[in-house]
Amino acid sequence: MKSTRSTANKRRKNQPLEEVTIGGHTVFIYNSPSRKNGKEYPGYTLAWTANESRQRKFYSNLETARTEAKAKAKQLGGGAAHLTNLSIHQVSEYQAAMKALRVYPAANLIQVVNEWMTCMDRLKGAGSLLAASESYVSALAKIQRPDISVSDLVVEFLEAKKRGGLSERYTTECRLVLKKFKDAFRCNIAGVTTSDLQAYIDRLKLGLRSKNNHRQTLVALFSHARRRGYLDRDKKTEAEHLEAGKAPPLAIKFYRPQDAVRMIANSEGLGRLAVALGAFAGLRSAEMMRLEWKDIGATHITIGADKAKTSQRRLVPILPPLANVINSMDRAEGQIFGYSKPSHFSRFLLGTIEAAGMDSIDNGLRHSFCTYRLASVQSAAQVALEAGNSPKILFSNYRELATPKDASIWFTPKTATKISKLVRLAAA
Repeated sequence: MKSTRSTANKRRKNQPLEEVTIGGHTVFIYNSPSRKNGKEYPGYTLAWTANESRQRKFYSNLETARTEAKAKAKQLGGGAAHLTNLSIHQVSEYQAAMKALRVYPAANLIQVVNEWMTCMDRLKGAGSLLAASESYVSALAKIQRPDISVSDLVVEFLEAKKRGGLSERYTTECRLVLKKFKDAFRCNIAGVTTSDLQAYIDRLKLGLRSKNNHRQTLVALFSHARRRGYLDRDKKTEAEHLEAGKAPPLAIKFYRPQDAVRMIANSEGLGRLAVALGAFAGLRSAEMMRLEWKDIGATHITIGADKAKTSQRRLVPILPPLANVINSMDRAEGQIFGYSKPSHFSRFLLGTIEAAGMDSIDNGLRHSFCTYRLASVQSAAQVALEAGNSPKILFSNYRELATPKDASIWFTPKTATKISKLVRLAAA
């Protein structure tokens, strides 16, 4: 770059103040002050020749004029004389665009701009070109997604749950629910829509609670399909869009406070222990059936994750009336009750209750424990930990069904011992 300066007092009229020359192209800077209201203001004019035409541009600041003169001379010397009518910013944008297009040698700037304009015209303001391309890629991936029939997916799902160590009760329930489902849908899982699922559930001749259980199982099945890549991984499944029916509050049925004494007094052996575990520890029938003698400690019963319905380990305190029954038993090894099927154990437990002269209530012992234990300790969180349930369910289903006085009668071991002796004397 060559720059020449002259002092103002030696300069002839119309002689440039400075010259900037690059690659044989020169840009002249003239001193061209302006006058307004009798006052003179500084001004500088850039002059250069491009495309056989004289070009000029005015600036009020000398440093700005020098910067623009250098940029213009460099532009002219760099072979971009055809861009001389553009601003420096526009020229920079053009050069950046051309540099970016080098990644795609077959494309040119005009082609890119025309294609972008065509796409935006078709979108009609409905979104960006980037969003449209992402939607296209997603649709393409859907076409290329591996297919699997509902029947094959059900088999794969049940095998995965079995390998995952879930309870036999859960897998059996899933098998029964999904058998109906795969018989109704002989197609690929990707072709099942939310409206199809809703219509299927509505046709089931079941109660609201059972329909909600069906919905939960279908959600688990579709989530499995999504994890395996049979459905879009970044979207909700069709089953997740199903609306759960609002079931009315569960009407809890439980035994009267004095009924525990009667059941304990009029039962014996393992039947008496089963009644006590349900009445004073809130164990479920399936949990009792799996219980081993080693699980019963001095102060707590350990319900392992492999024995609990929720697959979560918990400790259940051994309350005084339960301790009385346990201490009267002869301990052994292995499972306590020796039943392998839940239905067989349920018949054994209900038979014990009816033999004691009581009408059987479905889950009546567990409902009674939750009701009276909550009335006794006044803490849904504590009872939820003991019973393996949620505080929300405990609070909504069992709150204020019994008084602390009722709970005291239910959990009083002395009364049970006294009546038991009376029953034995009467029997003798």
